[in-house]
Amino acid sequence: MKKHRQYRSNMHRVMICALLLAGMILALPVRAKAAFTVTEDTTEFKNLDSDYAVLINADTGEIIAEKNAHAQMYPASMTKIMTVLVAAEEIGRQGRNISDTVTITQDIIDYVVNNGGSAVGFELGEKPTVMDLLWGTALPSGADAALALARYVAGSEDAFVELMNEKTQELGLTDTHFTNPVGMYDDENYTTPVDMADILYAATKNSLAWAVLSTQQYTTSETRQHSDGITVTNRFLQRLSRQNVPGIVFSAKTGYIAKAGSCAASFFVSNDNIRYVCVTGKASNTWQCIYDQAAIYQVYCTPEEPEETEETGSESGEGEASDDTVEESKEPGTSTEEGTETQTPAGESKETEAATGENKEEETATGESKDPQSQEENVSSQQGEEETASSQGAEGEDAGDKTQDENGSVRQEKESREEALKKAAQESASAIKRSGAKDVVNWMED
Repeated sequence: MKKHRQYRSNMHRVMICALLLAGMILALPVRAKAAFTVTEDTTEFKNLDSDYAVLINADTGEIIAEKNAHAQMYPASMTKIMTVLVAAEEIGRQGRNISDTVTITQDIIDYVVNNGGSAVGFELGEKPTVMDLLWGTALPSGADAALALARYVAGSEDAFVELMNEKTQELGLTDTHFTNPVGMYDDENYTTPVDMADILYAATKNSLAWAVLSTQQYTTSETRQHSDGITVTNRFLQRLSRQNVPGIVFSAKTGYIAKAGSCAASFFVSNDNIRYVCVTGKASNTWQCIYDQAAIYQVYCTPEEPEETEETGSESGEGEASDDTVEESKEPGTSTEEGTETQTPAGESKETEAATGENKEEETATGESKDPQSQEENVSSQQGEEETASSQGAEGEDAGDKTQDENGSVRQEKESREEALKKAAQESASAIKRSGAKDVVNWMED
């Protein structure tokens, strides 16, 4: 009886959190999502460890920055974002109850064992609730939970996959196709960073899926096999949230298979209430995946501070006033909580670490030694930044200088952002050493 009350209390806490999360999002200004599009202001990521990346302003639909954003990639367990979304929608449509139980069968156990997938840890004959399956699919990326959930919703895995692909068509995603609800490797189980961002964005519009993907820790119901339940954790969401990001990270899901590398999708609300979706893929390891996403949010989502202007003028009226605006790059912050720092991973070339010679031995032990060596093209954009107070013979050059100033300002802004990424990347190796990350198991691998 005591354990039953504890489980009910756990369910109540989860649902209260879900309502609070939904309320926070609903409290933000409601805007219709525009198509995710590249604009003339879109920047190309150059100093990321990940081979694929996209950052999208979910309020405007603008792609802020990207790297192979429309290229085909393997989603690995990011697939389970769609699994949770489809299950949540079907449960609502069918009027099903998340307190229903589902029996774990031998073929589910065999699938997990034979494919080496991650699992919640349900045993043969165990009867977790649908609620347990939803959270078990997302937090520990449990293949056992995902398969049982698919069968509960659609009757079979194949029928559920059909629902997944129907959802991709409904969302207008032409570069995504699923063959299983787990994310196991298959040539025909593919997506793009932009499409995956669209899927996560759609999941945030479903209150149940939103709550599942935004939960950091959950304990399953008591069963005969697990009298105290099983506590599962979204470690990526926990660790990313602890970085010094300029806002709150809500929904997040990771993935890993050899051909996909470490990948992740997350939903972020900045301190100025702008919503963003970030997807990264094929990072060299789990820590670099975290550093990539944290640095992206730091560099591109930090609210801009008002530019300071300084006006000077001659009291006699003979001199002209001069307004000099200096725009400085904003370096990402760091956080030492739990021995980690927010970093951006390595630079454009993954083969330049041998040239650095710095901390080589220790970084090699961590597997995370990608110091950025890419040298950004330095354009002399500072011409015209300073205006002359003299009026002698300058009238004929005003138009050309003004154009140079504007172009130089745009270039400087983009270069300062890339320089901030590069700066953070250069600090990541030392942060990994200080955190003891080289001794941490690849906890996110699934």
